[in-house]
Amino acid sequence: MPNFLYSSSGLIKLSSCFTTDRNIFIPYKYVEGSILYLRSKATKGILEKITIRNVKIILDRNVYTPIYYDSYNWAYNENELCIESDAFALAESFYKNKIYEIDNYINSICSRVN
Repeated sequence: MPNFLYSSSGLIKLSSCFTTDRNIFIPYKYVEGSILYLRSKATKGILEKITIRNVKIILDRNVYTPIYYDSYNWAYNENELCIESDAFALAESFYKNKIYEIDNYINSICSRVN
């Protein structure tokens, strides 16, 4: 089942002559425990399932970016991951394209023989 909820996390502690805490909520797409697929492999027809173990927020060029870690401690960003329905659609598109290419190749060979 697709997970369309956004989660958030963050905390900033400022201190000088006084101390204050400020919560910053940073939305991110997938929560810990989500089962996702790698988009790069799905576009090649391979469905590789991963489970999100940890989410860390980093500050990159003044933009907070969520980094997702799987159970093997590999790091991914949101663009590298997709939900099950997207992965199946990408893999199906890959195989339909391959079938089309093979069909065209067979037709070209048959037309040369005749």
